[in-house]
Amino acid sequence: MIVEAKNLEIRGVEKRTSKKSEEEYLIVRVEDETGRAYELLDRDVENMPIYKRGVECDLTLDLRLGKYTNVSEVAEMIGCHKDHVVMLSEVGCLSCIRIGKRYMYSYEAIKKFQHDYEGFNLSNRVKALEAYRIVESRK
Repeated sequence: MIVEAKNLEIRGVEKRTSKKSEEEYLIVRVEDETGRAYELLDRDVENMPIYKRGVECDLTLDLRLGKYTNVSEVAEMIGCHKDHVVMLSEVGCLSCIRIGKRYMYSYEAIKKFQHDYEGFNLSNRVKALEAYRIVESRK
């Protein structure tokens, strides 16, 4: 997935070597306009001179996500509490895989949830159930 990241400030860059493959790569530390810090991986070490501390820039990123993510990460992505994510899963709005007590979410399921439930009020269990019935009736 190609992502445009705007208004990032370079905070630092570090060259590292993979323990498995012995290949060098860069860890680029950036902050967004809210001050939130991120670490980006750049496999092209020749890009090191490009990353100058304090420079603000826009970056085009090739975002590669793992297959599944957990409740905490989903809560952060959609902007709610972890318990709310679990409730959305129990109601049926947000598909997941349950492994023991853990809920695991695919990125495809998160995208489908965001698409299907855009504009709905999902603020509590009753409203989420109502939205679930409406979405299911459309299928």
